Amino acid sequence: MFETGKEIKDGARKSVAAQDGACADSRTVHNENYTEADNTLADARHGGAYSNNTFVDAQHGSVYADSRSEEGVTAGGSSSIYAEASTEEDLFDDGSSFGVYAEALAVTEGAGVKRSGSRSRSLTKNLALTALFTALIIAGTFIKFQLFMIPLTMQPVFVTLAGYLLGKKYGTLSVAVYVLMGLIGIPVFTAGGGFQYVVHPTFGYLLGFILCAFLTGLISEKLEKAGDSVPKRYIKLLIAGFVGMLASYVVGLPYFFVIARFYLKSAALTNQVIFMSGFVNTIGKDIVLTVLAAVLVYRLRPLVARYMG
Repeated sequence: MFETGKEIKDGARKSVAAQDGACADSRTVHNENYTEADNTLADARHGGAYSNNTFVDAQHGSVYADSRSEEGVTAGGSSSIYAEASTEEDLFDDGSSFGVYAEALAVTEGAGVKRSGSRSRSLTKNLALTALFTALIIAGTFIKFQLFMIPLTMQPVFVTLAGYLLGKKYGTLSVAVYVLMGLIGIPVFTAGGGFQYVVHPTFGYLLGFILCAFLTGLISEKLEKAGDSVPKRYIKLLIAGFVGMLASYVVGLPYFFVIARFYLKSAALTNQVIFMSGFVNTIGKDIVLTVLAAVLVYRLRPLVARYMG
């Protein structure tokens, strides 16, 4: 009985243990099922996220594809315009495909040709005026008249006008060409021409004419303003003309002195005689001629401006 009861108890314990094992197995299976279910759910969520990402990527891909398509259309349009321009462009005989570049280059070069043509025409006209004033200076040497009992020639007037109207560059050039013509033998000076004229006492005044034209043009360009009144403009023109005139004496009088004393070596040509004949006796008429040139500027400038266009 005792053993039987013990066996019963052992059997009960085994039954309980079996139940616990079954319960444990059940919990294990349940936990495994739960974990598996969680994993499945996670996989499902991950798969959804993946699907969503895939969908987003697909959208991006379609957008990219649309963008590429639009770019292709744009590129195609540009290419067609490019091709059309290159087809219509007839500047290149070799059928070059650089039509758009050629057109832009043609426009740029066209503007450059216009500017170059304008500069060329301006240069031609300036040189023509330079030649004209060279001829006037030559003629002025032999045009003589009297004003208030003073014997005058038009040569200084044309020299000063060259500076006023042509400026320092072309005015100087016109006088320099005149002097060069005389030195190579053309009889454009008062006493003829030729290189031997460099030892003539008055040749220094001819060199002074070159400086006169330069300074007259330079100073008049610097002083004159567009808004100046007429009296103010006359004053500025006279200042420029007088500075140029005095410059011719600065060169001419010392040259006269050197030739008279060291080349001619004439006892009659004293310092007083040189100063009287080379400055005092001529400064009065040169002042009158400078005023005359300043007055003529207002008559001649509109004609020069119309000619220059």
